[in-house]
Amino acid sequence: MKRFKQLYDFAFLPWVIAFIGILFTSLIAWKSYEWISKTEKERFNAACNQITFLVQKKLEVNVQLLLSAAAFIDASDSITDKEWKVFADKHASFQSFLGLQAIGYAAHTPEGYTIAYFEPITPRNAKAIGFNMISEPTRKRDVEKAVQSGTVSFSSKIELVQEKEPDERAGFVIYAPLYQKGASINTLQERIEASKGVVYAAIKAKTLFEDTLKAQYNIIDFEIYDGDTPTEAYKLYDANTELTLPRLERYTTVEFYGKKWTFYFKADKALDMNLNRYVPFAQLFFGGLFSIIVALWIYALQRTRKEAYAIADEKTKKLAISRYQLEKYVEIIDANVIISSTDCEGIITEASEAFCRISGYTKEELIGQNHRIVRYPDMPDSLYKEMWEELAKGHLWKGEMKNRRKDGSYYWVDAIISPRYNEKDEVIGYTAIRQDITDKKRIEELSITDTLTNLYNRLKLNELFSLHLSLAKRHGSPFSVIMLDIDKFKLVNDTYGHQVGDGLLQEIAKLLKESIRLEDVVGRWGGEEFLILLPSTTLDAASALAELLRARIQDNHFSVVDVCTVSLGVATFNIDDDQMSIVARADEALYRAKEKGRNRVEHSDLS
Repeated sequence: MKRFKQLYDFAFLPWVIAFIGILFTSLIAWKSYEWISKTEKERFNAACNQITFLVQKKLEVNVQLLLSAAAFIDASDSITDKEWKVFADKHASFQSFLGLQAIGYAAHTPEGYTIAYFEPITPRNAKAIGFNMISEPTRKRDVEKAVQSGTVSFSSKIELVQEKEPDERAGFVIYAPLYQKGASINTLQERIEASKGVVYAAIKAKTLFEDTLKAQYNIIDFEIYDGDTPTEAYKLYDANTELTLPRLERYTTVEFYGKKWTFYFKADKALDMNLNRYVPFAQLFFGGLFSIIVALWIYALQRTRKEAYAIADEKTKKLAISRYQLEKYVEIIDANVIISSTDCEGIITEASEAFCRISGYTKEELIGQNHRIVRYPDMPDSLYKEMWEELAKGHLWKGEMKNRRKDGSYYWVDAIISPRYNEKDEVIGYTAIRQDITDKKRIEELSITDTLTNLYNRLKLNELFSLHLSLAKRHGSPFSVIMLDIDKFKLVNDTYGHQVGDGLLQEIAKLLKESIRLEDVVGRWGGEEFLILLPSTTLDAASALAELLRARIQDNHFSVVDVCTVSLGVATFNIDDDQMSIVARADEALYRAKEKGRNRVEHSDLS
């Protein structure tokens, strides 16, 4: 007590406390500044990655339109200008595909690649019909690149001379090659000799990127350059020409279908971090102020106990206010953070209002129930087994979960679950904090799904095809594919209209999905063609499944058209195969099925 009194009477005690308080506050402000700077950069980088992803997805949409046009041409021996215009109108190309200036087809002739038809046709550009695309060196190089590569090709930057403003003229062209039906295109020479023509789409860069992204990242600006050298001559797009000295910047080079683009991201602030940048200064100011107040408070205590009691009373009131604020913060967390607690058996003991709101249950309905009440039926048992194993070790568990609402619908959360302990360091239960990621999951589903049939789209099929082919090569296991085409589908569209044709595609897609195994994969390959991937399946088993599918479709009664048949081609994996060769054999078998009268199954001779 005597030593305490001596310390209390120490003349420099208020200034020592003030110094220590300011030093501690400065340390906190410095750490806060470091954290905010790091977080701002992370959010900036995350926004840059998301913009890159959205640009790639927008380009993929245009590629898919071009592939659809190629499939449309390839499905018929010949088409007319009117049919080409109908195709463009049906796909709402110039309304749905922002930036699309023209889409056309150049047939391979002895003279070169002559434009046969394109849309839109105006008095100004009608004279382009019959133009030989390889008569100009740049176009020749880009056309030959697409034909020789056997896949979609992007041109270098071009000038759209019909545009008046300089920043409106930058653009590029996408080419997709077409080959003669049944021709082998495994080698460069075979692709050149089998060339039938190219489908192309001219894209206006500013419209494509501006209309796609302007509503989403209005703080992050970016520039796009053709190639890996960001110079003015190769600039395709600049979201903000006035921002020349950004505080945050980043270069990223992206390769898309063999074409390199350089992204230059720039910003003066990253998303919602603008106000937070001033937090360290506020901490330093108020922390320093608080330290000085404490020092003055101790100084006043030294002078008079009466004043000390008065100051103590004032501080007590401030503590009451802080307690009130803390209670408010707890209420805010309860209303906005998805939190629940359980005992060791998984029985819910606490649930936040945010958890009740997203699950559709009241607190009374949740508390006392096992947490399985929100488990979605199709979630694998292995996930929960892994979770409980980690929790049993005393570790926290992180992962994504699909949960079930009270009304039967689902939602996705990113969960962190950690054990709770008592004073004896014994586990008494678990606490889960979740973040709603339902929108993120739905965006992921849309990116891999064909919107008409709800099956996998061609992009996802190619990804899964590569995966299963790699596994078959690694383990020496069988792997087969079935290529299915609806017989006389064009007649259905011509007779009943495209709406009935779309309905028929949806009915057949549903029947296919119900007829395959869980591990099999079915998707829409293009037009009226479907592709089925059959891991661990021999040629005989795949042929038997194809015959079963053919019979089921033949015996099924469809809406409007009533009767429909399909032709199927089956091919199986051989050790020297790649994806292209397997598809080519399945397609060749399908062609033979068509030639032999349709409504039949043919398999590849190579097995």
